[in-house]
Amino acid sequence: MSANCLEVDKTNSIVYVGFDNGYLNTINLVKNTIGPKMKGHEMSINAMGINPTNMNLYTVGSDGFLTTWQ
Repeated sequence: MSANCLEVDKTNSIVYVGFDNGYLNTINLVKNTIGPKMKGHEMSINAMGINPTNMNLYTVGSDGFLTTWQ
């Protein structure tokens, strides 16, 4: 399993990591914790971004789907 992409939230406290197996993981830099892995795509996560209000994370996978995370 390899990390393909990452995104940092607007408060610089959460790092989102997208993997080649379609899973997403979160790292809380303030609490020093790693969240559970969440399945978001059937294939690799290739890109991600956060909207300007920091409410949603968007991921795009090799499966051709865009996933919205809240």
